[in-house]
Amino acid sequence: MEVDTGLMSSISEAVERIRAGELLQVVLSRRIYLGQVDPFSTLSRYMEGDRSLYVYMYSDGKRLILGSSP
Repeated sequence: MEVDTGLMSSISEAVERIRAGELLQVVLSRRIYLGQVDPFSTLSRYMEGDRSLYVYMYSDGKRLILGSSP
């Protein structure tokens, strides 16, 4: 598995800023391109696997964003 150095850097910076009292919490994300998928079945799988029930789907007509967060 390849290490995402950009994500690791963002995590380190967020931890430092939290420790310094600059931030209370941070939500980090990254893009994953899946190609052609059925958005509704993908959203359904998110909902089955994420018991926090914070899942979302957003479309601006050009792109579709699916996500979940604990």
